[in-house]
Amino acid sequence: MSHPTAHVHRENDLLRLNADSLRNTLATLLTAVKSGQVDEMLIKNVETDLEVSKQIEPILIQIGVEGGLVQGVTSNYPLQAVVFDYDTEGAGEDEITEVPQSGESTTEARVIQHNALVDKIFMSDVRHLVENL
Repeated sequence: MSHPTAHVHRENDLLRLNADSLRNTLATLLTAVKSGQVDEMLIKNVETDLEVSKQIEPILIQIGVEGGLVQGVTSNYPLQAVVFDYDTEGAGEDEITEVPQSGESTTEARVIQHNALVDKIFMSDVRHLVENL
């Protein structure tokens, strides 16, 4: 039997756990337990997955808006934010993109990408601010 493990990626020395992989690992463990095919290696993989998941700090994003426009994005982890601005009035045709919507339809929008500024100290202050609201 193969032994699935949650896929852990190292990015800027920060660990992120792929939740789908963890669910798959737990589902495989449950199936193995029910069929009586549990071995120590599978149990060890699950224990490791659970320990890693406890260490993961949630991603926090701060989005600065002024005059209805996103001015910047800051986060505690590297990420990209994509803004769909559906207010296309005054936009040039080269600025407008057809954006997929649920139900197979599309809508026109300006699509703006922001690479987040990573500032863990600032985001720690933001987290404390939000927790105390």
